[in-house]
Amino acid sequence: MSDLEPLDPFYVADALSRPPFVKIDGVHNVRDIGLCHHSIIRQNFAFRSAEIAGITEEGASPCTNLLLSHPIEPLSFRKSADASSWDYPSV
Repeated sequence: MSDLEPLDPFYVADALSRPPFVKIDGVHNVRDIGLCHHSIIRQNFAFRSAEIAGITEEGASPCTNLLLSHPIEPLSFRKSADASSWDYPSV
């Protein structure tokens, strides 16, 4: 792996600022599934992300109205034992 060169940080920042990526403070790799190529899901309906336990108040704020009208449960494809060890925030 030492043969790999790091990505240009400006390229990465540019790519992550464009759809389907969504900026939510404290959460990495958030994507609007409805904006992914050939998606049959409508925009702003379903999102995927990395671990959300680090979400900040600023990051949670835009999500509040959506969550109040559409309660959600975290969906994990980890094995049950792995998923139970994660500390999901209450929303």
